Amino acid sequence: MSSSCICSEEQRRWTQDGGSCTACLGKVLEQQLVPVMLQILCSQGTGLVLWKNPQGFDSARTVRYGLGDGSSDYVGLYKGGRFVGVEFKTKTGRQSDAQKRWEALVIRQGGVYRIVRCALDANELLQKLKAEYD
Repeated sequence: MSSSCICSEEQRRWTQDGGSCTACLGKVLEQQLVPVMLQILCSQGTGLVLWKNPQGFDSARTVRYGLGDGSSDYVGLYKGGRFVGVEFKTKTGRQSDAQKRWEALVIRQGGVYRIVRCALDANELLQKLKAEYD
């Protein structure tokens, strides 16, 4: 297996779990996964809006940015104002301890948090939101 999927978007044939590409036998990278999952999650009519939540430290200005340690890759709102945090991970990606604490905080405060690894996960999140909050 090659190190990562090298196929164009039209050529990709990702396995259902999003772990690899059957066309080139490469692993699916998070940077390849995110735009595809965002198309599913935020397409017209889903009722979900997500914003990228970059995190880091700007050493030139000595300032931290992002919502907090471990906060999700994307944050957003589902129709009616429900807070949603989405963490994108590859098939083998794991949450850090800080990400687990963030997940617990979001859930404790009544928000929705999901790890999305593949199209099935994205669609399940949309179904959950629709079933519980419409």
